[in-house]
Amino acid sequence: MPDIRKLIQAAPAILSVLLAATLSAQTVIVDSTFAKGNGGFEFDAAGVQLTTDNAIPGKWTTGTGVGTFLIDSLLSRSNTAVSEGTHALAIGVNGGGTAIQGGLLNTGYVVQAGDTFNLAFDWGTFAGWVATDTLEFYLFTTSDNTLSGTKTVIHSGGVTGAPGATYLSELFAGIGTVTAASEGKQLWLEFNTDADGQFARVDKVSLQTGGPSSLVDDD
Repeated sequence: MPDIRKLIQAAPAILSVLLAATLSAQTVIVDSTFAKGNGGFEFDAAGVQLTTDNAIPGKWTTGTGVGTFLIDSLLSRSNTAVSEGTHALAIGVNGGGTAIQGGLLNTGYVVQAGDTFNLAFDWGTFAGWVATDTLEFYLFTTSDNTLSGTKTVIHSGGVTGAPGATYLSELFAGIGTVTAASEGKQLWLEFNTDADGQFARVDKVSLQTGGPSSLVDDD
């Protein structure tokens, strides 16, 4: 019969090894650096620090995702409060749905069977935004890894409220359901809204593979 006392004494070391193995298996897909998707919206397409308002953040793009509206305006703004750095992604709908601000990112991560994801971001709200408006986010793949392909949603979600210029930090851990259509395809991330005439900001985006305990802050 095993010595119960020795097993109890060894438990912390065993748990430490298991935790280290779990953390080492996580993949950082997006963080605030340019190399990992420009999740802080601080850099242009060449990886150079943005210095002006209404700039275009590198890595991100416009187009038809899976949100309510086609995103046709991609802007990194410095005219309002931000969570970190000097810029944040503009989210909103202007002109009766004729100018949609948001962002789409092909993360380059190849989705595997059984994958789950940890998504974190900060957000604030500005002109016109009310507490019932929704900031939408999506994880998805496409049949040809471009926005022209057939889209398969891995996860969709949203946040409501009106935090104003004091950003809220959100964490969605262990999210996503991977089907056969997404296996072997590149992962896309989208931020969007259908709130006409209302505007928000997203900043400090972090995306990793893994379950609820694995998210690592990119500070």
